[in-house]
Amino acid sequence: GKMNFYKDGRIVFVDPEDVLYFESVDDTVFAYTKDSVYETKSKLYQLENELPASIFFRASKGVIVNLDKIDSLMPVFGGRFEAVLQNGYKVVVSRNYLNTLKELLGL
Repeated sequence: GKMNFYKDGRIVFVDPEDVLYFESVDDTVFAYTKDSVYETKSKLYQLENELPASIFFRASKGVIVNLDKIDSLMPVFGGRFEAVLQNGYKVVVSRNYLNTLKELLGL
């Protein structure tokens, strides 16, 4: 089903597959779609449990990324990778999560 997010005092219903990534900033979790940023009342660990693990991947302590929205991956310093998303956003995949990502993407 759809997820309920908040924007400008409104509750907005969004398909999970439209979310490029979730990011936790100072105890608030934001959901980024191609055109918008929403706030969600869920914590990252809750989202990680609720969303399908084959698609939504914990990329770092503060980010869950939608694997279907990754256009490319690039190695960056310190054994980390940078995932470039369909809207040009970049998220860093930290080393601890890299092997899981490679498995999921068949690398």
